[in-house]
Amino acid sequence: LGVGIQNLTEELAQSFQFDGTEGALVGSVSEKSPAYKAGFEQGDIITKFGKTKIVDVNQLRNLVAATNPGEKIDVDIVRAGKSKTLT
Repeated sequence: LGVGIQNLTEELAQSFQFDGTEGALVGSVSEKSPAYKAGFEQGDIITKFGKTKIVDVNQLRNLVAATNPGEKIDVDIVRAGKSKTLT
């Protein structure tokens, strides 16, 4: 995917004005990666991968690993308090 991700703690969630700790916080995005090309940014919170709600980083990693290379997946994120879908 090309992102560095981490679990949301209560403190991180509060700092991003995000309600709850479910999801995965994007800490970094590699240039020229699929995530970069799709429009991911540092600070995005990934809430859904395909049709699956993201609970934590391990779940997201497993879903990404089970995805075929080149397959396009809709990913729901929250950025600056607003929901958005990236592909």
